[in-house]
Amino acid sequence: MTDDDNSILPFDELEESRRSLMKKSAIAAAGTGVAATGAGAAAAQEGDETDTGGGDSQKALMFSQSVNPFSEFVITSPVLEWVPNVEEVRDNVWSDYNTRMIRYLGTGQRATFFQAQDAQVPNFNQEAGYVVDAEGDTADDGTPQPEVYRLEPESTFFDPNGWLQTVNFSAVGEDEEDDFLDDEDWWLSDEEETGTATDSA
Repeated sequence: MTDDDNSILPFDELEESRRSLMKKSAIAAAGTGVAATGAGAAAAQEGDETDTGGGDSQKALMFSQSVNPFSEFVITSPVLEWVPNVEEVRDNVWSDYNTRMIRYLGTGQRATFFQAQDAQVPNFNQEAGYVVDAEGDTADDGTPQPEVYRLEPESTFFDPNGWLQTVNFSAVGEDEEDDFLDDEDWWLSDEEETGTATDSA
């Protein structure tokens, strides 16, 4: 990792030594490995999103200190025209990933999320500020419900020094999603203090 301002976003600012980071990352990692694939320099576009979600496992990269296995999160940005400057990772690798931001449920922690270009996620709703529920569920006032994902427990180091990890994520079931969002109010409109999800017809 370089000292370049573009190396990381503020939500992922490194506050620990490399040795400490590696120890913490090893707890979540099932093994070590180096993966570098992809070709071309074309940036992924918002058009890569689809209207269908589901429980299938999808791939992403994350900074190691931001990985929280078994945690639920919501995608809170469209595709961003930004990639990190990581010395050990070739620039052309990033053409295989879309840079997004996520918000962990329960803690409100935000993190940078490099979603694989071929990952299937619902559309980002600009007005709502997050990726919306694939089934079209809403709160009582009509506010679109976020699509909730969960980080799976297995992860592997992506680069030799362990700055990045390859993670898997998948959408939670609809009943689980409703339960998680019952404890969250940040996504609701100002007039709505509590929200009960309603299934769309």
